[in-house]
Amino acid sequence: GTTRKIAIEFPKTYVLHAPEFLREAFARHDVDNPERVFVGVPHDTPEYQSKAKIVEELHPKAPHSEITSAEEAEFIKYVHNTLGYSLIVFCNLLYDLSQEHGVEWDKVKNAILRNPWYPSKYIDPVHKGGRGAGGGCFIKDFAALRHMYERDMPGDAVGIALLKAFEAKNNEMLRQSGKDMHIL
Repeated sequence: GTTRKIAIEFPKTYVLHAPEFLREAFARHDVDNPERVFVGVPHDTPEYQSKAKIVEELHPKAPHSEITSAEEAEFIKYVHNTLGYSLIVFCNLLYDLSQEHGVEWDKVKNAILRNPWYPSKYIDPVHKGGRGAGGGCFIKDFAALRHMYERDMPGDAVGIALLKAFEAKNNEMLRQSGKDMHIL
């Protein structure tokens, strides 16, 4: 709802939300070669749709491009980062279990990469010299999701506990490996 709040506060300015999906190490490449583009509008009016089309066309051509509501664009960004975070934590758990059973993780990873149903990103348990979902975006967005879930879904004790457990496990891995300590 941030985009809509800003648009209401500044009614003479067109405020849109176009989330970026950039990896720190490949930001330039990701800007030039987006996999998807979303442009969120706070008000579904012809004027806003026209402005959104201009922003959409300013981006390099992407396999998927869409104009959505501002709330959808904001939520899509949270979903991207929190799913990535969750996948990293879960792959780290699988990695630990594979090590316990003498299974070579690279063979598991190659099997994942050959399966079109599974993602190819976020499956390396050791990344940037440490373990866990690091980086400013993943850590803050997962914390924001947990806070939002606690506020908006207070009756779901199991869901809240799951999110807290994911966060606690990730923080443990980051601390034990010394990764992104300055962010924690």
